[in-house]
Amino acid sequence: MEAGQGVDEINQLVDQIIPEFINHNEEPEAVDLLLEVERLGALTDFTNSNNFQRVCNYLLSCSDYAADTEEMLHTFRTAYDIFKKFKRYPEAMRVAQKMNNLELIAELMRDCSDAVTLKQLAFMLARQRNAYVSEDADLQHIISNQKLSEHFKSLARDLDVMEPKHPDSIFKSHLEDRRF
Repeated sequence: MEAGQGVDEINQLVDQIIPEFINHNEEPEAVDLLLEVERLGALTDFTNSNNFQRVCNYLLSCSDYAADTEEMLHTFRTAYDIFKKFKRYPEAMRVAQKMNNLELIAELMRDCSDAVTLKQLAFMLARQRNAYVSEDADLQHIISNQKLSEHFKSLARDLDVMEPKHPDSIFKSHLEDRRF
């Protein structure tokens, strides 16, 4: 038996086992098996809208225990691909920032079509002082923190916290039992 033939048989078995793990909510076992046979990229094909969050959370947890930087980046990239597949752009941005990959960040900013999500991504980039440069002037103002205080004031108005509040209105002390 040749070595290549044995690897093919193992890969065929893995292709049969992984769907069973996924269908029975055993995502960690599926990830561990794919890590062991060095086929983590195949995980993207097996995830669905019900399990992708658990898979990605486990992947990101596994990255802390990666043997080397290459393995860690591979787990990050797989989580990024899964988040992007399900259009979870903020989560994908967080992973791209962990990898410090400007190409992936630019890809996310280009692929995201929702204006509110784009602003959220811009605020994430601003928080990390990322070097990404946007062609949209409004997004670039957010990324460069030029109008940060205006955004905080707008948020305070939206949350109705511009005026100081009395402690009774916060703690609802009028609802306490005052017999004692």
